[in-house]
Amino acid sequence: MSEPASPRAEAPQAPSPAFDRRLFLVMSLVWFAQFVCLTADPVVNNDLWHQMALIRESRAQGSLLTADPYAFTPTLPRFIQHEWGAGVIALYVAEHFGIAGLWLLNYGLELAFTALLLGCLFRRRVDPRTLLLLSPIAVALFVPGFYSPVRAQSFSFLLFVALLAFLELDRRGNRWWITAWLPLLVVWLNVHAGFFAGLGMLGAYAVERAWNRQPFAHLAVVLLVSAAAVAINPYGLEYYGYLAEALTMRRPRIGEWSPVWRCWPEALFFAASLLLFAYAAWKKGPRRMAGFLVVLVTAIAAARALKMLPIYGIAWAWFVPAHLQDLRIGEALGALWQRRRRVAVSLLGVACVWAAANPISIGGFSLGVPGVPLAGPNGFTYPVGPVDYLREAGFRGNVATHFGTGAYVLWKLFPDAKVSCDSRYETAYPSSVVEENFRLYGAHEGWQEILRDGEADVVIVEKAEPLASALPSLTGWRRVYEDDAHDVYAREGSELPLRDRRGERIFGSFP
Repeated sequence: MSEPASPRAEAPQAPSPAFDRRLFLVMSLVWFAQFVCLTADPVVNNDLWHQMALIRESRAQGSLLTADPYAFTPTLPRFIQHEWGAGVIALYVAEHFGIAGLWLLNYGLELAFTALLLGCLFRRRVDPRTLLLLSPIAVALFVPGFYSPVRAQSFSFLLFVALLAFLELDRRGNRWWITAWLPLLVVWLNVHAGFFAGLGMLGAYAVERAWNRQPFAHLAVVLLVSAAAVAINPYGLEYYGYLAEALTMRRPRIGEWSPVWRCWPEALFFAASLLLFAYAAWKKGPRRMAGFLVVLVTAIAAARALKMLPIYGIAWAWFVPAHLQDLRIGEALGALWQRRRRVAVSLLGVACVWAAANPISIGGFSLGVPGVPLAGPNGFTYPVGPVDYLREAGFRGNVATHFGTGAYVLWKLFPDAKVSCDSRYETAYPSSVVEENFRLYGAHEGWQEILRDGEADVVIVEKAEPLASALPSLTGWRRVYEDDAHDVYAREGSELPLRDRRGERIFGSFP
């Protein structure tokens, strides 16, 4: 049945007659177990270093930095960091609780995320059999957003679910959520720019209600006030210009900004979710399908960029299973569970084993700062050995650093050393600097001139980078440090001593 259009409230979706609380609890545990296993990562996120460095230096100067002090290469005249609030949280956790606090923050955010999402689905009495059998798709859509602990966008995903809960209250005729939403928005926009996705979803929800001839004027007012509230940040009105540029710029070098169809296996799960969404829309009709525009808009965003896939996954898990349970496919899933329980359990078992293979392959749920490659598929390393070497040698000068690990170097060596590039991207650097960095470390045409004519005194390079193989042939530079993962080259005439740490297991400290 279609939802009645009432000026006060809409009838809630009819609960599943077969709703089973115990089965819902089992389903929740399966979801969370799959989620935690698939997001297990032993490496601290690289963005944390520059976020903490910003707050550390701002605290020393007495105000939030608006000009970059960390790079010797050209930087933007105005430094706007949309994740500054996440940096406050990260620095507090690092200074008071260390690596254990970061581990707890990471899995605490994941627990809060799943608890809020599943708690709302429980209150709406969404059929646990449908949710349980669809859990591999839903979890696979969430996972890309929670790789590498702790990312600022994790806060956005949690707040995105909170906004969906607010909109569910609105659908039922309750308006008190508006007073809670506005202060929450101010917190959100100062932690991560993902709040913009929340405003987009709010807009899609308002358009959908107008399309269905349901009350929407209050939502238009909320959107206008929310847009004005974006100015409540340390950068004032300049933040609008930054957002306009950051949201429209291309990032061809960053994998998570690639279209989802280029990424495996995410593209497979995305396609499966779209088929189920299209089936529900075909059977029920867009007007009778609550959340149709929200799911559609987030699906388009996810198709354009993998980074938006978790946002789509949240919207999909919120709306689509609830619609499927009213259709024949929902009945089929229920019958599969009731009549072919062993088959259903086997399928879930395969999904859980597949998820559990991730932490097993990387050595469990430990978290740290590896300076040498870890066992398993995750080969990311920090230049721990080179940084320790330069610090012990009393180095002062400019360090050529890779985009992915420059933030670690600036956190550890500033103010004695400045870096050439780090992962702040559009918040600190012109696109030309980032492109030059990838050209250098990829040893592409002209890389020699970048070093000869540049201001770098030393180069830190990972052995896996093409530059590591090319550097020995460049005159005017000599290798002064080596371990199993990294080399350090210095200009001829440097007084830096030779050091060989090959064969050593090197791990860094946090913070």
